[in-house]
Amino acid sequence: FPTPGVGIQVNVSHWKEDLVKILFNENPAIVLQVNDGAALKLLNELGVQAVAIGEITTERVLTLEGAQSLSFDIDKLRDTWFR
Repeated sequence: FPTPGVGIQVNVSHWKEDLVKILFNENPAIVLQVNDGAALKLLNELGVQAVAIGEITTERVLTLEGAQSLSFDIDKLRDTWFR
């Protein structure tokens, strides 16, 4: 999250597994930021499993919404990470 004034809201409700296992697994995956659903449609047409999981926000918070909701202050976490 290098861009100031930007956060993300992620919907994890479609995953039924343990959220910790999903977020911290070592399986390869890619997160793409696109402007509309055309990229998602194209990926699916090409046989690539793709799903929309979130949206960019103007709040400097990472929010995970699902069976439970979690919010993380991005700047506070970045300060901790870069110590």
